[in-house]
Amino acid sequence: MKLKFCMNRMNRQMTIKHVFKMNKKAGIGDNLMNNVVYLLLAVIFLVGILVFVNAQKNNGAILADYYAKEIANAVNLAQAGDEIIIDVHKPTVVAVKNKVADRNEIFGFNNNQVCVKLSPGQKSCYSYFNDVTVSDWEIKWGVPINVLKFKVTAKSKL
Repeated sequence: MKLKFCMNRMNRQMTIKHVFKMNKKAGIGDNLMNNVVYLLLAVIFLVGILVFVNAQKNNGAILADYYAKEIANAVNLAQAGDEIIIDVHKPTVVAVKNKVADRNEIFGFNNNQVCVKLSPGQKSCYSYFNDVTVSDWEIKWGVPINVLKFKVTAKSKL
């Protein structure tokens, strides 16, 4: 009972004037500074997100990775003597938009790897495990779409 009585007495003594005095202890400058720091961090985060979305808008990295894996899977399933033709219209359009300097660098085959380059400086490579060699590869432009044509030959045993 005594504790309850003390709490009631403290509540009665606290008036509106005391409440406002308690809130002013932090000061207006501290709250303003906290809000400014929070807003600056939010703006920096939003700018970072916008830069990332702008860099990924053509899906260059995702598309390069996808086509490298799909072409490697096609080579893995192929046998010596097969000729493979793949529709590569979308990645070639993205590569031209991203200003890849040499059109022959968009696709590459070497050392049991398929490499796809859809933006300058970035290349996605994926290995194939079939014991074959990819030869005579070329991109045929506008037939009515862009296609990648290559032959799978037996690996020479030296």
